[in-house]
Amino acid sequence: MSGFAHVCKVMRLWLGSKPLLPTLGSCALAVPAVLGLYGQTTAPDSQTQATRRLSAPTNTLEFDVASIRQNKSGATPYSNFPINSGTMYSATQGIFSSINRPLVDYIVFAYKITDSQLQDLKSQLPTWALSDGFDIQARSENHDPSKDEMRLMVQSLLADRFKLRIHTETRQVSIFALVLAKRGIIGPQLKSNMVANSCSTADSAVPVPDATSAPVTKLVGVWPTSCGGVNRADVALSPGVIRVGGRNVSMEYIANSITGLGALNRPVMDETRLPGNFDFVLEFAPEITAGADPGNPQPDSGGPSFLEALEKQLGLKLIPQKAAAAFIRVEHVEPPTAN
Repeated sequence: MSGFAHVCKVMRLWLGSKPLLPTLGSCALAVPAVLGLYGQTTAPDSQTQATRRLSAPTNTLEFDVASIRQNKSGATPYSNFPINSGTMYSATQGIFSSINRPLVDYIVFAYKITDSQLQDLKSQLPTWALSDGFDIQARSENHDPSKDEMRLMVQSLLADRFKLRIHTETRQVSIFALVLAKRGIIGPQLKSNMVANSCSTADSAVPVPDATSAPVTKLVGVWPTSCGGVNRADVALSPGVIRVGGRNVSMEYIANSITGLGALNRPVMDETRLPGNFDFVLEFAPEITAGADPGNPQPDSGGPSFLEALEKQLGLKLIPQKAAAAFIRVEHVEPPTAN
């Protein structure tokens, strides 16, 4: 009997009467293949469970017109809205304009790459994807897309012109869990943003709450102007002290940012269980690294370390744990095709 006829016989038996299954004898070898036609009956291997392809989004959006050119002018990098993983965005009437940004920046924007994923991503990209600047001018004519819709269109553009194929893999790794230092209490420089999507300029001058800790007295007394993201403050600080902050960001976003802010070597996951969005300001003295330029300002000897500032100013702390974390894997990428 041919292999095809053998499978057909098993299918007839399976579809005709379930009690016949125990009598199949040697035909039982074909049963798993038949069952596969109706649904997975065995657990997929761990690699399949841990992998999610990102290069072909199910809800595909594309720009109507797009141009990509390598920038050789050395122009200052620019984009008409922040191309990062944050939510800060102003309507652009469907125009995406970016000058002299490396491919890695566009990947970060398109796939909302977190700080904890970024270093791993960079280690997989070729040198030109980290150093060569590219200009992208693109337009969607059908509607005024949101930032997340812009991300989907950039995903399509990168897949088409850079032949980018990536997926995510979940691994068990060492992480830091971000928790409240004291149950039910947040720090003086962390406040709930009570108004949904509140990013009005009027909110940027809200005074910092009263506090007695020394770092707070060094602040200029206002919340940061950046909204929907986390950035270094655009104000003068005492030498060697870093001031960062953001407004209207979730605790998950703050946790993702902490990896980079504190120069940590592992992902940070939000375990505070605090709902909604927040405004925050954090001021700390970075650690002195080996081989630091003596001409640069050295950390303020009176400033707190990152972990001290995190607890005293925001009321948060980090606990080392093991957990599943997502990482980006680059399958293929190449220089862009001609326009």
